[in-house]
Amino acid sequence: MKLIETNEHDLIFGMSAGQKTTLERVLREYPVLPEKQSAISRTRDDAELETEQELLEEALQERRDENRRHVGNFLREPGRFEVTEEEIRLRLRRNRVNWLLEVLNEIRVGHWHQLGSPDIDETVLTPENIEQYISMQLCAEFQMVLLDALNGPEE
Repeated sequence: MKLIETNEHDLIFGMSAGQKTTLERVLREYPVLPEKQSAISRTRDDAELETEQELLEEALQERRDENRRHVGNFLREPGRFEVTEEEIRLRLRRNRVNWLLEVLNEIRVGHWHQLGSPDIDETVLTPENIEQYISMQLCAEFQMVLLDALNGPEE
């Protein structure tokens, strides 16, 4: 996937059919992070903290539900992907890039947690976890392309 055009409102990326399929597959994995992943405090232990934790989990669940709906809409939106003779073009509104980065990051971090939160050189790949590792790396690649596009062309 590579940035091929920009304008005031959109970033347009060119990609192969395989890259499109890969992006769709990775996005459909959302959400990957466990529901009870975030703790307000690891040291405090009181009744007020329990209420705060419940509010945090409720807000995070609402956000996950909203993002899940947005992912489905994103993938089905007419005009999102345009097939040309040379490539498939992904049209992404500038104001949606940060949302897509957030979703990709949550998928990537979720897989990292599933792998046991290893350092990169400590990752032990097995037939059981290779899919998580590949998805984690693909998310990172898509994130790099999006971040490069936001940062503009290199001088």
